Amino acid sequence: MSIVSIPIRFFLFSLFAFLVCRGYLYFTYADYFSSMSLEQIVIAFIKGAQFDSATIASSGAIFFLLLCLPFRFFQKPLSRRISLYLLSAWLFILVGYCLVDVSYFGEVKRHIGAEILNIGSDIGAITAIAFSSRLSHTLIGLVIIALLGLIGYFFVLKAEVRVSQRPQPSFGSRLLSCLGVIVFMVIAIRGFIFQG
Repeated sequence: MSIVSIPIRFFLFSLFAFLVCRGYLYFTYADYFSSMSLEQIVIAFIKGAQFDSATIASSGAIFFLLLCLPFRFFQKPLSRRISLYLLSAWLFILVGYCLVDVSYFGEVKRHIGAEILNIGSDIGAITAIAFSSRLSHTLIGLVIIALLGLIGYFFVLKAEVRVSQRPQPSFGSRLLSCLGVIVFMVIAIRGFIFQG
């Protein structure tokens, strides 16, 4: 397992986390999506994964880069851990936003979108809704976050511990790994669309 495996593992875990959120939205409001054919649903999930890929790679680009920079300082266990924890915190903020959006969708049949910028004045009402009419969604959301945290711990953080215990490869190997991650992130930002 090399230093390049951790950014890739985290990216894949992030995609899985957003897939869980999209699946939760779909199954919670299955009646709302009942007019869609199976093909339309599959295409919607694929398009969603492409959007999620771009979101993950672009918003976390600096931390992904710090995880694979070839210089020894950035490859010290503490430096890598800090980058990974900051990336994890950002991911769970995004996942929390998605789960709140599921409850919001149930209230008004649309996503939060740009309204998040004006949500400060309504935070009291939103909190009241979260622990009254949407209490079940709040509890399910907390369970989802806890389970994702557990999966992320074993899939990413435990793997990072194994990587940090190995001797560092040569600078040339680290440089090639870094370039490989950069290329992967550029493709991910494009949603794995290679044309257009």
